[in-house]
Amino acid sequence: MADSSVAITLRPPTAAAGPRKTRMHRLIEEEGIVLMPGIYDALSAAVLQSLGFRAGFVSGYAVSASRLGMPDIGLLTPPEMADAARAICAAAPNVAFIVDADTGGGNALNVQRTVKDIIATGAAGLFLEDQVWPKKCGHMQGKQVIPAEEHAAKIAAAREAIGDADFFLIARTDARATAGGLPEAIARANLYKEAGADACFVEAPRSDDELREVCKKTNGFRAANMLEGGFTPLHTPQELKEMGFHLIVHSTTAVYASARALIDVLKVMKEEGTSRGQLDKLTTFEEFNSLIGLKTYNETGARFEKSTSVRDHFPRGPPSLLSTSQSYWWVRERGDVPIGREAISPYPHSHHNPLFPPISSSYAHPPHLLGHAPLKPPPLPSPPVVASRRAEMAAINSSVLACNYALSGVSDSSSKLISAPSSRAQASASSPSCR
Repeated sequence: MADSSVAITLRPPTAAAGPRKTRMHRLIEEEGIVLMPGIYDALSAAVLQSLGFRAGFVSGYAVSASRLGMPDIGLLTPPEMADAARAICAAAPNVAFIVDADTGGGNALNVQRTVKDIIATGAAGLFLEDQVWPKKCGHMQGKQVIPAEEHAAKIAAAREAIGDADFFLIARTDARATAGGLPEAIARANLYKEAGADACFVEAPRSDDELREVCKKTNGFRAANMLEGGFTPLHTPQELKEMGFHLIVHSTTAVYASARALIDVLKVMKEEGTSRGQLDKLTTFEEFNSLIGLKTYNETGARFEKSTSVRDHFPRGPPSLLSTSQSYWWVRERGDVPIGREAISPYPHSHHNPLFPPISSSYAHPPHLLGHAPLKPPPLPSPPVVASRRAEMAAINSSVLACNYALSGVSDSSSKLISAPSSRAQASASSPSCR
């Protein structure tokens, strides 16, 4: 075990700039101890928010089960976890979610990418653990950990990637399950805190005495995991607060409850062929629609159905919709100059035109469908720019034609049957070989 001086050299310069205050810091200050039920999809997130929880945990164990139907043994990838977190954060924007990022996907570079991906989801923070990949659930047998200094470097890399973002970094160690036992886990937790973590998490203490030892000998904020059927005794928030913890994760409670409800209800349905005798175990139609916000969506839709026409948003005349599916616009009142890439692309069905990049979504759809105020149409390119772009497009057209002829074996004489402007012929002569 290396001493803490190793971690201090790994700490990014910003770590010494002063105390950081994130959403999670403020929640800990306000509540003393923060309860974070583990959830796994947008629906469970909506339930969590509807019940008034201010924080939640996006559980890798639960997401692996719900998204893949597989155990938490390293089968879920970081991009899949980020995708799940994005939907969860969107479904419950008033909840601060901490995401289980496992080992971060690899080395320090992978960790930085994972951190940035999770920040982009709208999450409030993440857990980063020191297991050897493929990792396992913290309460399973056979876990191994990487060298402490290696994980300290990953924590420092994560802190650098976070920068000034409102994001809370929790360093997890699974060393309690290794030969070093609890002393090794406590030493690692303090090393990771020095490397830049906001809080530490010693996974799977075996007793109340071990929980108290963790709180007594680790620095900074501390997290505990209450897993039903796991190694750690279950406690209330008040009991854990008195021990010295600040964050409580119930990583499996929701997914276990959902699995039990599904098993019980569907088993009876298999036997009886109906749900008629189990209505007391189900939400009502009205309750469920309220949970997922149907009334709000209906009211919003009705409001825009009564909205004025597009012409009222564009007094000089609405743009013409070239393609409903692609939503590209052509402003006809300004010299018939196409501004949508579909209008001038040499590939009529292509979505990739380098000379005319896609218009932002604000202009790609009628404002009355988006629900914002009338928009000022984007400025059109100046005539010289338009002429230059058209010349470039002509060159591309000519190059494509030449390539097509060459690849299909069409002779030069037959190619003359197709009339092309002289600019295209000149461009073809100077264009790179399609071979």
